[in-house]
Formats: sequence, C-alpha cells, structure tokens
Amino acid sequence: MVMRLRRNSTLLLGISMAITIAALLFAPLSAPWPKVLEGAVYVLFAAMLASYQPIRSVLTAIPTPQRILLYSMAVVLVVTQLRNRPHESFPLIPWNMYNMRFSGNPQYLEYVGICADGKEVIIPVGTVFHSQERAVLWRLHMLWKQMDASASDAELQQLTDQFQMVLKSVVTRFNQQHPATDVVRVRVMECSLPQPAPGRKLDVTRQMLKEYVL
Repeated sequence: MVMRLRRNSTLLLGISMAITIAALLFAPLSAPWPKVLEGAVYVLFAAMLASYQPIRSVLTAIPTPQRILLYSMAVVLVVTQLRNRPHESFPLIPWNMYNMRFSGNPQYLEYVGICADGKEVIIPVGTVFHSQERAVLWRLHMLWKQMDASASDAELQQLTDQFQMVLKSVVTRFNQQHPATDVVRVRVMECSLPQPAPGRKLDVTRQMLKEYVL
C-alpha cells in the first residue's frame, strides 16, 4: 500500500512537471507567470527526487556541513536563474533561433587590419583566441554599442580606452600567429546584408565607422 502511494505520488509529480513545462513552452504568459511556473518546475523536480528512498539515503549520508553547502548552492543557482535569466534560458522558453525574423537588414561589425605595407587583411576576431573566442567577439560588440549610446564625454573616453585595449590584444595575438602581416591599424567596418531581389545574389555592403592606430 505504501509503495503504491509512493509510485502514485511520483507519477503525479512527473505529470505536474510535464504540464508546467508545456505551459512555459507554448502558453502565451505575461509577467510574473513565467517565473512562477519555472519556480514550480524546480520545486516539483526537487520533490520528485526526494520521493526516492535511495536519493534520500545518499543525501542523509553526506555530513551535515557539506549537505548544507550543497543545498545552499542549489538554492543560489535557482534563485539567480529565476531572478536574472528566465526569459533567455533554454529549454524553458521557446527556442526560436531557427525561425526568428528580423526587421530591417542584419548588421554586424567587421575588423579590417591595415598592414605596414598597406595591404588589407580581415581579422577573424572570433578565432584569434581559441579558448575564449565568443567572449572577445561579444566584448568588442558590447563595448561598441555602449560607446554609441554613451551619455557623456568621460564615459565615451573610458569605453573607447577599453575598446582599444581589447582590440590591441586581438591584433597583437593575430600578428604573433601571422608574423608576415604586421597589422598597424584597424578599421571598424559596419556590414549590412540587404535583402536581395528575387533571383539576385546576396551582396554585403560595408561602411567604415572608425580607424584605430595601434
């Protein structure tokens, strides 16, 4: 009888969690319901784990200080997730990266190095530092956006210094990897991808925003 009740309670918890996740993924929800339902998912999941005797045995076998630390870390992670990132974390939101539609023409920044002999070379910022390729590329992108939206000359100068410092580290590393290039200046280019007319080839338009001497 007890085992049947436990199985039924576990089944009910699983069904409740599945329904809650389905609501998060497909139902049009307004704040604060996404956070409430996501919090409910974590509570149901914890309850489902706690319903299994082997898991309870493992947790109770852990010494009290370490068990408190484990619980505290879990609470901090969940609270941080709910407070800061529930609107952008997969899988509890619709993952529409493949069907998202943008208004206007897609734009991105391109970095063109000018060598000492005057030749131009594209600097692949995303591959210069293999261990943190996305971090460097995203850092430059965010600094440029912040520079564009800066409210004072002092803030603009501070952001410009940071941008140049990151850019200089990228170019220094690029020159180490390609000694024959000797890049001494960098042009920041704004690239746009206009929607081509039917039957015509996609053409990238480039506009120089600024040139930095390193």
